[in-house]
Amino acid sequence: MMEYSLDGHNVSLSAIRTVRVLRPLRAINRVPSMRILVTLLLDTLPMLGNVLLLCFFVFFIFGIVGVQLWAGLLRNRCFIDQDIIK
Repeated sequence: MMEYSLDGHNVSLSAIRTVRVLRPLRAINRVPSMRILVTLLLDTLPMLGNVLLLCFFVFFIFGIVGVQLWAGLLRNRCFIDQDIIK
């Protein structure tokens, strides 16, 4: 019936069929413990944002320290020395 309503054009129905993927989400409403878990997970997202911000800050500081400590030590290391080949 869907094919007839689209005037016979070669329209892919895969986009409509992908909606079937969302069917298991109905289990969230049917299972009370699943609803509690999803609610708790959504409630913790702001706190996870703070943790990610802290991790970014720590990685940024260690990145600056690493660049300062090893500045120039790896310069001209992209080729093989002639002494090593002999």
